[in-house]
Amino acid sequence: MNNIEQNTTLTCYGDHLKLFTKDNKEIGLISWHTFPGGKTLEIHLVSVNYEFRRRGYGTYLVQEMIKLYPEYVSTYCHSRSTNTGAHSFYLHLGFERIFEAKDLYGKNQDAVFFIKKL
Repeated sequence: MNNIEQNTTLTCYGDHLKLFTKDNKEIGLISWHTFPGGKTLEIHLVSVNYEFRRRGYGTYLVQEMIKLYPEYVSTYCHSRSTNTGAHSFYLHLGFERIFEAKDLYGKNQDAVFFIKKL
């Protein structure tokens, strides 16, 4: 058991996980959508409260989500092209940058898509 597992509580609410400290303060969450036919997970959101960032909690949330679907073959996500912090996070986790979608979030608000084979 790692330090995060020892000092936190992870709760699953169907299509999202929430991570709490032992005294019930929310650390962060991950939400996703499944595509059963294609066995692909789409990450909608990974969010870690500011005071807990850069300590491995986001990585832990992604890893725990993936463990819930051992039969799935890939996961993908997208973020704003200006969100370089998210890009670094996903690349660090082994995601591959696959393409950009122009104006996905509105005029002049492009998206970058990432995929990870499981």
